[in-house]
Amino acid sequence: MPDILFYFSFDSKFYKNSNSYREKIGEFMKHEKIFQKVRRLIDEREVTDENLETARDELFAMVEEDSECDWAYGLLSEINYWFGEYSDDAEDKLAFFDEGAECGKTGVEINADS
Repeated sequence: MPDILFYFSFDSKFYKNSNSYREKIGEFMKHEKIFQKVRRLIDEREVTDENLETARDELFAMVEEDSECDWAYGLLSEINYWFGEYSDDAEDKLAFFDEGAECGKTGVEINADS
């Protein structure tokens, strides 16, 4: 049987998956509300200073509950990028960028396709 590709969307972002479609759909559906909330907070990071911190706190709480949620680590990586980008202190920038890289590595260790 050929490998069938499925596309599904959350917040105008498209995700492609094949063999683990049902597993991935279940993961997104299980955490869809958190994903939507956090994605919105990141996208609106310049509306208020607290948005990135709120998004980070939501994701920290979620990975405590579900440490195998690969996309959460990807979003944590993005949040650390923005914290570093907005930081005025060079050491803080590097610390945020390093933490972001570690979050990204964790996500890829959980799911190499993430």
